[in-house]
Amino acid sequence: MRVRISYSLELENVIGLINDIISGCQQNLLNESKNLKYYVGDLNKLYEEIEHTREVLSLVDTQLDDVLNMATGLENVQNPPALPEEEEVAENES
Repeated sequence: MRVRISYSLELENVIGLINDIISGCQQNLLNESKNLKYYVGDLNKLYEEIEHTREVLSLVDTQLDDVLNMATGLENVQNPPALPEEEEVAENES
């Protein structure tokens, strides 16, 4: 069962969290790729392994989507987009 959690942390710790999630994704992919193999004569075991791998891939995909959302949010905080009023003032000054 998957759950979505949220919690607060200091802005300077967001990069570390992003890197930790990415490292966890890499480790999950590496571990899963090592475990996936063909079991001669045991299609049920192969089916189970493939289903498990798909579950891991789905979780990693979701976590990487979270990373993109966090990175986008961090970028917007560090480099906020210009407000429409600021753009109008800049155009009028030109």
